[in-house]
Amino acid sequence: MVTEMVTEIAEGKKAREEMMEAIEELRGRLKQQEENNQIPQDSASRWNKIQSRRSESKEKRPRSCHDLQQAGHSLSGFYLVRGSQRLEIVFCPFSSDLEDGNSTTNHPF
Repeated sequence: MVTEMVTEIAEGKKAREEMMEAIEELRGRLKQQEENNQIPQDSASRWNKIQSRRSESKEKRPRSCHDLQQAGHSLSGFYLVRGSQRLEIVFCPFSSDLEDGNSTTNHPF
């Protein structure tokens, strides 16, 4: 049993070494491509566009039940809103008694 465990550990170490060698080889290739400017120039601009859309999306996320109601939501239920530091799940009881948007139950996400 101990021999089998030692064998498994040795095989694991060998697999790890092989993976590390492969990673280093890929890093070397990437460095060569960067040095030779073989990486497509539009890759960076695509990444910047994605990041820009993400931040815009976060800024547009509603902050309260009132914001959701203003956006046209009318069904009572749980919604994802932007809290002060993270996204939160809130229950919005959309009915005639919800005038100011303060009737929410927050559940940190």
